[in-house]
Amino acid sequence: MGLVRKARVRRVTYADGAEHSSRAMGTFFGPRQLSQPIRRRFWLPRATVLGLCPKGHGAAPQSHPATSARAPGATMSYERLDEQMKEFAPALASDVGLRADETPKVATTIAAEVRFLDAPSRTSVLDASPVPLAARLDELLAFQAWMDLASGASNPVIVRAQVIVQNYVCFVYLAEACFRALRKGSKAGSMTRRCCEYLTNNPVRAFRNAVAHSNWTYAPDFSGLVFWARKGENKEEPMVRFDVTHAQLTFWQALSRTAAYAAYTSLESVVPTRK
Repeated sequence: MGLVRKARVRRVTYADGAEHSSRAMGTFFGPRQLSQPIRRRFWLPRATVLGLCPKGHGAAPQSHPATSARAPGATMSYERLDEQMKEFAPALASDVGLRADETPKVATTIAAEVRFLDAPSRTSVLDASPVPLAARLDELLAFQAWMDLASGASNPVIVRAQVIVQNYVCFVYLAEACFRALRKGSKAGSMTRRCCEYLTNNPVRAFRNAVAHSNWTYAPDFSGLVFWARKGENKEEPMVRFDVTHAQLTFWQALSRTAAYAAYTSLESVVPTRK
């Protein structure tokens, strides 16, 4: 059963006599279908993000929202991410073009390739934006902290907020902040280049444009999302309808977050003092 499948309109009458629509979210991005898989695929100890208490305690953030999203030295194991990405091996092979011996070590390989970029290529990636690398990584970690905090929510308002934030961060923010520059700076044929190409080409590119321009909605049966975008760069061409299933979107998001985290942390380890 896909997320959102049980989103059914209810009419609620308030004391003032006014009627308002309310939606009871189903399971397309509900707590089980969305947050639990996401926590498994991009796990971060809560204690390292926003000063939260250990997993399961549900404490509120202890640090100010504008402060750093991570504790000093907070890290995540690339091997753990590799393990979590293994369930996507078929898609990594058929869609991204990775070999069978490459699919078990996506995060580890991207981190190594980025770490050993030559100086001009590394500089081109860092100089592609005026926003400091550390700030980019903070945003990625803060995003995961929000997802972790919201994961147990059953309120349809919070669930839909998860969908919107997730789509923006994974496909708009990271495409502009990371993948476009890294695609140009990485070596031809490398895993990093192939993953970045996949994340910046159609259909992911089309979905990014649809999210950025608000041209998306839930599928009629709530089994996924429907979006409209142009296939090319010509603004005169008509927009085309695309459908993305829950399984496809889950793969896109997992690859986006894994690639960005591996690249950002690897770059930071090489240039830790760069502002």
